Amino acid sequence: MKALFATGGVAALGGFAVVNYNKVDYGHRGYRTWYHDEPLGYSLAEYLVLAGTLAASPHNTQPWKFSVSGSNIDLYADHRRHLGKADPLRRMMGQGLGCAIENMAVMASSLGYSLFVDDSVCNEHFYDSGLVARLQYTRITDTSNGHHQTDDLKDLPEVKAIFNRQTNRSSYTGIGKVSSHYFDAALEQKPIADVGVTWLDDRAKCQDISEVCSVTVREFLSGDATNDAMKWFRRNRAEMLSTGDGISIFQNDAPILIKHWMQLAATKEDLVNQQSKQSEIDMVDTSCDHVPMWGVIHSSTDQPKDWLSVGRVLEKCYLLSAKLGYAICPVSYPVESIAGREALRQIAEIDSGRVPQALVRVGLAPRMEKSVRRPLQSVLV
Repeated sequence: MKALFATGGVAALGGFAVVNYNKVDYGHRGYRTWYHDEPLGYSLAEYLVLAGTLAASPHNTQPWKFSVSGSNIDLYADHRRHLGKADPLRRMMGQGLGCAIENMAVMASSLGYSLFVDDSVCNEHFYDSGLVARLQYTRITDTSNGHHQTDDLKDLPEVKAIFNRQTNRSSYTGIGKVSSHYFDAALEQKPIADVGVTWLDDRAKCQDISEVCSVTVREFLSGDATNDAMKWFRRNRAEMLSTGDGISIFQNDAPILIKHWMQLAATKEDLVNQQSKQSEIDMVDTSCDHVPMWGVIHSSTDQPKDWLSVGRVLEKCYLLSAKLGYAICPVSYPVESIAGREALRQIAEIDSGRVPQALVRVGLAPRMEKSVRRPLQSVLV
């Protein structure tokens, strides 16, 4: 039966025609932002914002708003777009906003501009007006490296990485084939103050982290926070394309029959019942087992401004993974647990004064389907 579904657009099953909902239409407006790899029809500020909207965010909530005035761009947290009890401090939201800043900085540099980031307002305004950073771009006078011509922009590795970046939620291979060397070198070249990354590829330590993930996912699912998180899970393509946000089963390597069931028959209640929770546990146990390399991102303090900085480093890891052909995925359960964070700190031998803020797994895997995005106009205020 599984083979029948996998054959293409329509398969005959029991005398009925079944549409293969696993087939994605990248011509739909929900995916168009991924293909705007040239700044045609956009002002410079708009194009930088567009690059920002392609950044990673928790459950693809896209929790950002941008106000543009000349060469100045103010970035706001959109507090309507959060994970509720699944992100009680809005730590992951702050990291998503930092990811957007990093994409904008990379794009600005590729176009021959520097992006000044003033995040001194973040701690004061994160929870009220939502203002987290004031950005200003200025022209770089020396463009002798040839990396600032719009006619070859889309061919630059840095720009390609922005448009190819993805969260790959499948299981990974590549033990012994994934190296932290490239990450260390890139992060040392353009460091973000007070944020560090500890990479682990030792098999025993990797297994220890897998066990932490296994324990903390069960801890998380025993409470009611999962109900808030699952509000961003889109059951079918129509819902996903209509909202232009959220995550879905179509962005992982679940069996095609399960994807068809989700598309055709799943209800909202199905997403939070015990069977669904067990499926999440099984998925975490499977995807976190035999991970080639883990990265723990940490900072010395735990304030909104730190979350922005951690997000910038997280996006650097995403973009470098895209360049190298690696797969990458954050695993949030341990860092949203007090015991989980302490376990990560001990396993990674991080100094006691530092705070684990994000955990990523890195390996090799086939590319998954792209995520959807809202139109640019919907994030400009």
